Amino acid sequence: MKTSTNIQLDNQHCYVNGLSPINRGKTRDIYPTKDSKHLIIVSTDRISTHNIVHNTMIPAKGIVLTAFTIFWIQKMREMLPESLGFCDHLVAFGQDIEPYLIQEGVVYSEDFFERAIVVKKLVMIPFEFIYRRFLTGSLYKSYQKGSNPYGITLGTNLENMSKFQNVIFTPTEKSENDDPVCCLPVVTNFPDAVSKGLYVFRQIEKILNKSGIELVDSKFEFGIDPDTKELCLADEIGTPDSSRFCHSDSINIGCDPEWADKQIARNYAEKYWKDSGLDNKGPISFPPEIIDQLETTYLSLFHGISGIFLRDFCAQYNSSKVF
Repeated sequence: MKTSTNIQLDNQHCYVNGLSPINRGKTRDIYPTKDSKHLIIVSTDRISTHNIVHNTMIPAKGIVLTAFTIFWIQKMREMLPESLGFCDHLVAFGQDIEPYLIQEGVVYSEDFFERAIVVKKLVMIPFEFIYRRFLTGSLYKSYQKGSNPYGITLGTNLENMSKFQNVIFTPTEKSENDDPVCCLPVVTNFPDAVSKGLYVFRQIEKILNKSGIELVDSKFEFGIDPDTKELCLADEIGTPDSSRFCHSDSINIGCDPEWADKQIARNYAEKYWKDSGLDNKGPISFPPEIIDQLETTYLSLFHGISGIFLRDFCAQYNSSKVF
């Protein structure tokens, strides 16, 4: 997780009082546990686009992101158990995180248990592993300019939302700007991470396609367990912040589909900056209709994929009543 420099918080959106975070990312905060081998990741309602944290909070967004990560890790454990080479960072969630919490002088918010997970402290690989099934977003913009920062061959005369026969790997640095890098050195130096990321992408894709949803692209991160030396899937997994989703029937080649993820916020921000004639992109406040659209989209997406409402999913592992 990368640290952001323009985050502004007030007491209303502080989920832990009396304990300073180890790291404050764009949308998640990391706190220490009682021991030195674990960390607590708290997903907030902050929203960021273009590496900028905006002024607006999206209600329940952090709870959705945490639920998605738990949901997908549970699915991956079923499909590829540890005995077959799958390992992840998730240690505890819901009420099971209580034994790891620092209690003295610390107050946790009512919805903390819906937002927090306990994870292994890993040595992170310094790349984001991004996989794409469709040509869109930053890759399409590079393609239009004739730029090839990843060292890959895409073909000629492709349009926005052209579907790749094979999933494309487009890694980036774990940096403030998420700069693209040539894929060959990453594949050469981290072959297990690249192949496992591709496997996870394809498994998520299969599940989504049964619900009429396309996984357009997705980002994964990996780290090494310093004790076991195992490669672990880490960070958020299959969320509408780390992935692009759309309904299959909304795809028309050459046009953007009806997005079911954070792309809604990206599109609004880009239009706002353009219409305002701003040379420098900065934090903005989203209007109520965009906030409502994002909240509804995140909640609907979770229900559409998992088959369960968010409140019911949380109730399975948490006794507190938030909704």
